[in-house]
Amino acid sequence: NFLRKFGSYGTGNGQFQYPTDIAIDGNGNVYVVDVSNHRIQVFDSSGKYLRKFGSRGSANGQLFYPYGIATDSSGNVYVGDVHNQRIQVFDSSGKFLRKWGSQGTGDGQFENPMRIAFHGGGACGDRIYVVDRRNHRIQKFTNSSSGNEPMATARLDYLRGDRSNEGDKGYKFRKRESVLGAIVHSRAIYVGKPMLGWPGAKYAKFKTTHLDREPIIYVGANDGALHGFRAKDGQEVIGYFPASVFDTAANSGLHYFTDPAYRHSYLVDGTPVVSDVFINNRATGRTSWRTVLVGTLRGGGRGLFALDVTNPGAFAEANAKSVVMWEFNNTHDAHLGYTFSEPTITLMNDGRWAAITGNGYEDTADDGTGGQAQLFIIYLDGGIDGEWTEGDDYLRISTGAGSIANRNGLATPAVVDLNGDGTADRAYAGDLEGNLWAFDLSDRVAGSWKVAYGSKAKPRPVFVARSEDGTAQPITVEPVVTRQRAAPGEPSPNLMVYFGTGRNILESDKTNTASQSFYGVWDRRQGNLARNALARQKILFESVRAGGKGRVTDPNLNVDYQWRDDTHYGWYLDLPEKGERVVSDPKVLAGTVFFNTTIPDGAGCGFGGKGWMMSVATHNGGSPEKRQPAFDFDENGAITQAGDTLVFRDRRYAYAGKMFDSGGAPAGPSLVATRDRYMRYTAGDETDKIDAALLTEVEGLAGRIAWQQVYPEIARIKPGAADSQEDREDNRNK
Repeated sequence: NFLRKFGSYGTGNGQFQYPTDIAIDGNGNVYVVDVSNHRIQVFDSSGKYLRKFGSRGSANGQLFYPYGIATDSSGNVYVGDVHNQRIQVFDSSGKFLRKWGSQGTGDGQFENPMRIAFHGGGACGDRIYVVDRRNHRIQKFTNSSSGNEPMATARLDYLRGDRSNEGDKGYKFRKRESVLGAIVHSRAIYVGKPMLGWPGAKYAKFKTTHLDREPIIYVGANDGALHGFRAKDGQEVIGYFPASVFDTAANSGLHYFTDPAYRHSYLVDGTPVVSDVFINNRATGRTSWRTVLVGTLRGGGRGLFALDVTNPGAFAEANAKSVVMWEFNNTHDAHLGYTFSEPTITLMNDGRWAAITGNGYEDTADDGTGGQAQLFIIYLDGGIDGEWTEGDDYLRISTGAGSIANRNGLATPAVVDLNGDGTADRAYAGDLEGNLWAFDLSDRVAGSWKVAYGSKAKPRPVFVARSEDGTAQPITVEPVVTRQRAAPGEPSPNLMVYFGTGRNILESDKTNTASQSFYGVWDRRQGNLARNALARQKILFESVRAGGKGRVTDPNLNVDYQWRDDTHYGWYLDLPEKGERVVSDPKVLAGTVFFNTTIPDGAGCGFGGKGWMMSVATHNGGSPEKRQPAFDFDENGAITQAGDTLVFRDRRYAYAGKMFDSGGAPAGPSLVATRDRYMRYTAGDETDKIDAALLTEVEGLAGRIAWQQVYPEIARIKPGAADSQEDREDNRNK
């Protein structure tokens, strides 16, 4: 039945020129789009004129042929500003709040946004649908992208630990068991006083100045933040949310973290790395020693970030500009994929400090090098001005392996200082196609850095990992690199590179049972090596005794490193169990390489499975010397032949491996020094128990030269190397 009408043609209050849409708020007020008058008029439910807002123009709050209108659950008014190609948001009184959109065909851009509709409520707020007429599509947004300010503020407070809107309260955000999000793959990093050994008066002064620096533990969490906690009491002093985890989609980003329908997703899942560096100080504009943290997202996104953590006492929102150095992500270079690669902070041979990292997985580049495994060298002072220019702020070295159709990716590189001068000369990293790459970074001219073997047009890997049937074996771990002790007189680089194969990135990887291996490869300037150039190691037998289930490999395998026709370029060990793989980084100590294998149980999104803790000789992959077992197999607190070796067919063998049965699949081994010995610690993914084993007493790290291990013995760098770098920076400033 007809009730009433209001309005007439004209420009006065209550008059219209081509009204096109109406919306009604929670109080029954009627908002009318008055197209040709470029305004919105508001009436009560009886048709009484109340107010108007808008005028012709493109400034905030002005309209140019508005067309559609809607109100959200908070009473805010959304207007499709057609000829300005945007959505504008007003409060109920007509005060401009915000806007989004521009002309174009990309996500969030419009070609005549005509109509708006809401579908709403819930922890993610109202969903906003916009008719994008000339793009022939409907675009969907959440009110976090459209700007429901009260809810956005509440969501931010939620991320900071506020619980007043959880469950049935307030905005009904997801109820949490803990305000700290899940910490899955990120390792906690302790940062206390500066402890590196760089020579030079400036670093000595830096160490003295920060001698009593508050120790902080940094770790990434899947609540979207890099957290910093005081070591003495666990009090959080910093929470940094990288912009790379922001998202406007309803099922991702930080707002999804508050949704009751939330299922675990990764956000800031990478392990941060920290080092002292001599770079430009944003706060002072001068070059000085600083302590810098570089973090990654791992499966949470395609990005890295850098923070200045020199002074924890300065952690405050007011100082954010001086703490946050930069972010580098896939929008700056589409060749960067999910940042599974852990960066290394190092001094380069061109005199600049950089973070070296692999490009990770699933890049989005669509050019000639899209989908290829690539090494990124990101200068720490490169992004301070907010701009990223390739060749100046960062470098990218492509291997040529991979394509857009079959995207490859480079894993974590091991960075090596060959001549002891404190700079990075070489890097080794594997890719998803089983290639082990060497990168030559020894030149003082950055433009000359390249893949070590082959040509720029046709780079060649050091080694190609293939199973016995020729199937590619993906390399997703950081190799461990040592000097070649068996042939010390060979020409540079003369290095042994140890790594395992396998992947556990996607859910589908868990059910993959392809054969995987562990390799020790000799880099003697001979690229494109394959397994037929290596000696084959094997599991002699497995045994069960009181201490657990053990493995023995052949300690007498002859690996000939002498330069002749039958020379071996290392050794390999095929892992015998179906689905067994190496997805954690190996370690080397006193002539023994420690690595853990994983055998996932394939149970969907859960963790679990089993694995082996392996300890084999670096020169041939065999069981350690029977008179000196590598670890305490029976876990009685002492290493003895009786408890930690076995006799088989009248011969005594030390164990090369032990089944991990502490709950779930094992993580990577951690080697920790005490006063007179080392311990190996391994955690499972389904328990809070940690397996601890005493290792053979040793004197040192047996020649490992990956950059992370150079630090404890940095005094061995050439005298004046760091001084020269300081001098170069001084001259540059002058």
